[in-house]
Amino acid sequence: MNKNEILKLLIKNKDKIKSSGVKRRWFIWFLC
Repeated sequence: MNKNEILKLLIKNKDKIKSSGVKRRWFIWFLC
């Protein structure tokens, strides 16, 4: 999986990520 595919998945699941602290932390790590 490349970064663009992961990014699409993150955007698709944005609402789920917001409600999950662990996923949010992973998302912040991914952006850094």
